[in-house]
Amino acid sequence: MLRCAGCGKSVSEFAGRCPACHHGIEDAEEIPDPAVSEETGEPWSAPPGRLQHEPREAEGPRLEAPASRTEHKRRLMGSAALLAGAIAVVAAVTVAFLLPSGEKGGVSSPIRTLGGRVLAVSATGRLISVDPVSGQVEKLTVPTSGTPFVPVSVSPDGQRLLDEAGSVFAVTADGSVARSRAVAGILGRTTSPAPSMPFADNDQAVLALTHAAVGPATASLLDLADGREFDLGLVDTAGGDVLTLGAFVSVPYGATQAGPAHPAGADLAVELRTVGDPSLVLSTAAELNEDVGSAPTRPVRLSVYPNPTGDAVAVVLTPLGPPTRNDAMVVLNRQGDLLGTFPERIGPTDGSQVVWSPGGHQLAYPTYTGTGAVLAVGTETGAVYTVVPPAPDTTFGDCVWSPDSTDLVCQSQAGHDHHQWLYATETTEKLIPARSPGYPLAWISPVL
Repeated sequence: MLRCAGCGKSVSEFAGRCPACHHGIEDAEEIPDPAVSEETGEPWSAPPGRLQHEPREAEGPRLEAPASRTEHKRRLMGSAALLAGAIAVVAAVTVAFLLPSGEKGGVSSPIRTLGGRVLAVSATGRLISVDPVSGQVEKLTVPTSGTPFVPVSVSPDGQRLLDEAGSVFAVTADGSVARSRAVAGILGRTTSPAPSMPFADNDQAVLALTHAAVGPATASLLDLADGREFDLGLVDTAGGDVLTLGAFVSVPYGATQAGPAHPAGADLAVELRTVGDPSLVLSTAAELNEDVGSAPTRPVRLSVYPNPTGDAVAVVLTPLGPPTRNDAMVVLNRQGDLLGTFPERIGPTDGSQVVWSPGGHQLAYPTYTGTGAVLAVGTETGAVYTVVPPAPDTTFGDCVWSPDSTDLVCQSQAGHDHHQWLYATETTEKLIPARSPGYPLAWISPVL
């Protein structure tokens, strides 16, 4: 962003004149980078002019809870360097794409500072990596023994890739790629990897969900070392725990418990389930409702999103009934203590994905405002600001963080068929558009 020499207001590099005073931008000065956040230790802070939403006292963490609540609480994406090494081993054909910047051949100033490569899936199902500065695309070849490679997830430390056929590709210390078919044996028409976080136990296990025709799913963990399978019981949603052979899960009401007070699809609680240990209740649905200012009896579905360091989980509360634009969200630590609240007005858009930064202190997700969908960036304690897309009718797809937790890129669509990547950097008030070569999967460190 630039600062107008005529009125001092922020103006985009793409503009010919300042929208406030119509002064030319030829003598505008560049707005300096913001300082590193003292709260999170990650260099992401809202520049002047962004929509900021600090948690209000009534919506933030409760410093003084009732005795029963306090007692209950007392009871209760890392380095990717090796994956980058693998890309150096398997890279093949290079195809160039140009980033649109308003001037032919130009590159937006904030994008020039971006590093690493964005790992993505092309429209034809090819694995590619993209240079965020030049838009250059490398088509990658993965050893699949003739099986099409359609990636589903990358482990938090970037050392393992999982594809939809159940193959797990492990990147070893020397940069070679090993392929395991252990997960393929448990996948099928009704069994699939957990969507929010399929990896657990330092990427040594994969979490899968088996869905019945009606009702909750069965969660199971597959140990990649010896092929053993562990049953974690009935769940609604689940995400793997990076620290243990376990998972964060939302607990559905049983068939005998469903009724007028608890309709089918409603959840009872959020738990941390670890193989060999009793389940730990992190919070009940009633308590989570109270945390976001709703009636404790409100029926909700709870979706869990563990962070990549294993010390926190985001829980999205979707009310059962008429759909809402946004859902409320809370963040708990692995003991069940409340870290932050996100009310509906700044919560995730209904049905969207919540994406944690590699450092585990920030979250990103689309949220709906009176002017349309925007990208929200928040801390684990509930402070949020929003970044505006170039088109008001934008819808967001997958988003991924840069390895240093400073930047984001999201797949987006405006209108019926206009697909773009949108970059968010430390210094921009608006998302920066770029051509979309595919769906982003991970943002990896450069090869050293």
